[in-house]
Amino acid sequence: MDNYEIITAIDMGATKIRCAIGKVNEQKRINIMGIGCSPPSGMEDGTVVDVDLLSGSIEKAVTEAEKVAGIEIESAFVGIAQTNFRGISGRGIVSIPSAGREINKKDVNRVIEVARVVAIRSNEGPVEELVQEFIVDGQGGIQNPIGMYGFKLEAEVYMVTGTLSTFSRTIIECVKNCGLSVEGITFKPLASGEAVLSSTEKKTGVLLIDFGGESTSTVVFMNGNVAGARILAVGANQITTDIANKFHIPAHTAERIKRNHGCALASLVEESEQVDISSDGETTKNRIPRYSLAQVIQNRIESIFTHLRREIENTRFPRGTGETIALTGGGALMEGIEELVHQKFNLPVRTGKPDGKIQGWGKVINNPAYSTLFGLLPTGLAKRQLMEVKSTGWQNPFSKSGNWFKKLFQ
Repeated sequence: MDNYEIITAIDMGATKIRCAIGKVNEQKRINIMGIGCSPPSGMEDGTVVDVDLLSGSIEKAVTEAEKVAGIEIESAFVGIAQTNFRGISGRGIVSIPSAGREINKKDVNRVIEVARVVAIRSNEGPVEELVQEFIVDGQGGIQNPIGMYGFKLEAEVYMVTGTLSTFSRTIIECVKNCGLSVEGITFKPLASGEAVLSSTEKKTGVLLIDFGGESTSTVVFMNGNVAGARILAVGANQITTDIANKFHIPAHTAERIKRNHGCALASLVEESEQVDISSDGETTKNRIPRYSLAQVIQNRIESIFTHLRREIENTRFPRGTGETIALTGGGALMEGIEELVHQKFNLPVRTGKPDGKIQGWGKVINNPAYSTLFGLLPTGLAKRQLMEVKSTGWQNPFSKSGNWFKKLFQ
């Protein structure tokens, strides 16, 4: 089996490490061959506390996926989430010499480099580059301009810039400890958007909210392109902490009642409903009104989305008549959260699940908790294809021998 046909993704979540192995068919659809999960041992509150334990957890998830898929992998795309990353759009324009000859790979590299230089500050480096379209002599929507004739080549590029944090570098090192090369990294909000959003939504305007455990990620699409992306360092785990503090119970008990009885909108709950908050092993039942539980949850979620709304104001969203909100991630499964988000933004809200870009595995595919993982596969495939467009002899900057990667740790 050709190695190019296989693509692998690793998503480092707050409560689970997930690995997916897919096979790319002739139509560029990705069929899931194997999935593996493991608790993130060696991580506490979003921080790596034991590299060996975390490396072992990653290896366990990868090995499980390999056994199901019946193959061994050598590399993977990894999702990265940092609050200090900055997203910015850049536009590159270059002339084609020799009066409209065929566009070649050197021209593609030139136009992307121009977009990068125009957009990036002198003290930053590109962490993620998303070529949204090439434009040849005013004709847009082109994915691969090589072989076309033209006088002018343009590229619309969305870049995530900044410096990899110590946490992100450690994650990459842990993946390497498993004997894998990191084929590329992807900014998690972009991966989630690729998994759950349709091309129509991206054109008419959509705000994706990925409500995870340690963070809340957002991406705004307008006119088919990324208009902004952001990560807030607060997520559903903060709700667990609030519940534990309010009702003076252990964190694991708070997590259990949040998952089993939580509701994001208190008005949907009958005040007479009761919830058992007794810890494991207790013989005496300790009950609280479910309405009180919902109030704690609603207060925290409203705080998160108020902060989120301030963060995206610079993208001029919401505006117009076609815009919607897609809510995904594990937090999207909570009762009442769609209604609460609708009240907060006054826009239509739907739960976003991986769409037809990914095939196989039935109900697992339709779970919003897997959006980032499955989104890493098509974004990774797009990176491969871009590298082929740019050069057939490219050197993976994240491989064990890559000069860029070596310099990163000097």
